[in-house]
Amino acid sequence: MRAKKKDSLKNFRDGKARSWIVRGGLVASLALSLLLVSFPAQARQAPEAEGAAPEQQQAGRISGKIVDPDGVAVLGARVKLTGSEQTAVPEVLTDDAGQFEFANVAAGTFHLTITAAGFATQEFSGNLSAQENFVVPQIALALAAVNTEVRVVPSTVDVAEDQIKVEEKQRALKIIPNFYVTYVPNAAPLAPKQKFELAWKYMFDPITFGLSGAIAGLQQAQNDFSGYGQGGQGFAKRQPAR
Repeated sequence: MRAKKKDSLKNFRDGKARSWIVRGGLVASLALSLLLVSFPAQARQAPEAEGAAPEQQQAGRISGKIVDPDGVAVLGARVKLTGSEQTAVPEVLTDDAGQFEFANVAAGTFHLTITAAGFATQEFSGNLSAQENFVVPQIALALAAVNTEVRVVPSTVDVAEDQIKVEEKQRALKIIPNFYVTYVPNAAPLAPKQKFELAWKYMFDPITFGLSGAIAGLQQAQNDFSGYGQGGQGFAKRQPAR
C-alpha cells in the first residue's frame, strides 16, 4: 500500500511539472509573437519621425520693425506674409516697439505687405534660406496722400461788384448810359456804397452831363419850373431836375 501511494504521488508531481513547462512554453511563444507583430509598426513609425525632422529644420524666421516718417514705432501696423512656398497667408500686428515676427516660415522667396491707418501701403520682398533668421531692414511708412477739395465761394459784395462792371458798359444806342439795368437773373443786391458809386458814375458821365445841361437849358428857355427863375441860378436849379 505504501509503495502504491509513493508511486501515485510521484506521478502527480511529474505531471504537474510537465504542465508548468507546457504553460511556460505557451507564454513564451505568445510574448515572442507580440514582439514580432509590434516591431514592423515601430519600424514604419521611425522613418516618418525621421522624415519630419528635416522639414522642421528647413523652417526659418522673419522679423523686423515698422516706424513712421519721424522714426517713431508704429503700433498695430498689419504685416501680411506671402511667398512661393507658403501654403497660408499669415498676418501679424506690430507691438509697442513696432516689432513683428513670423516663426516657422518655409524657405524660399517671400513678400511682405504692410498697412496702417493714415499711412501709405508699403511692400518688401526677400529670399529666406533654410534655418535663417531673416531681419528685415527697418521700414519707414510714408503718410497717406490726402485729397482736400477747397471751394471758394465769393461774397455777395464781390458778386455784385462783378455785375456792376458789366452794367457800366451798357449804353443805349451805344451812347446813352444804361447803368441802372441788369440782365442777370437773381442779381446780387448792391451794398449802399456800391449804389452811391454807381449813381455818381452815371451823373458825371460825359453823355449824361451833356444831356442834362441841354435839357436844363431847354426848360429855362421855356420857363419851365418858373419858380427857379432865370439866369445861372435858375439853370443850376434845373440841372438836377432833368
